[in-house]
Amino acid sequence: MRTLRDLVEDLIKLPTTDLQLIADSLAAYSPATAEHLKNYIGFAQQEWDALENQEKQYEMMSREEE
Repeated sequence: MRTLRDLVEDLIKLPTTDLQLIADSLAAYSPATAEHLKNYIGFAQQEWDALENQEKQYEMMSREEE
């Protein structure tokens, strides 16, 4: 069974135009669900960015040690 996190990971990979179409459709169908998903996407994006930053820091530290 797919989780909300799985769905969000798939959604953030979409082009902006497709994501906007999905957001508009969901907002028309269920504003509360759209808001919940929007918040979760924001949270997931922050986690994704933090992980990328951490990977960059490790990479820079390993280069400095060489």
